[in-house]
Amino acid sequence: MHTCPVCQQGLEKRQSDYGVFWACPGCGKWLLALTTLRRTVEPSFYSRLWQEARAQEQGAGTDCPLCKKPMNQVHQERSEGDPLLYQFCKGCLQCWLGPGERAALPLQAQPETVQPPEPPKEELPQEALQLLAL
Repeated sequence: MHTCPVCQQGLEKRQSDYGVFWACPGCGKWLLALTTLRRTVEPSFYSRLWQEARAQEQGAGTDCPLCKKPMNQVHQERSEGDPLLYQFCKGCLQCWLGPGERAALPLQAQPETVQPPEPPKEELPQEALQLLAL
């Protein structure tokens, strides 16, 4: 089980339309894989955040709940309130988000559920239909 580095509570596994993530019941922070984040937010926003995190040599943020190494921090200024702080673990390819950061994410449209096509209905020859009718 993974532990929250902020409040030391066990993280709970959860499922969303975009993928699996881990949530802290105490502080409300989430740990999600970068693949899930990429499916969740606008591509340009994701790309900018990840490129900025990758450019940093060494992490200076909270310890990653998985590998315990310091995560890389990406600050985003806002017109109102405190700046947002996104944290990325380059080794585990995870993102650590608080409620404020999640609320500010520019989300993509929810993924559509793709239904498999119905198999084509095979038409029986007229003779076979007559035999079945008898």
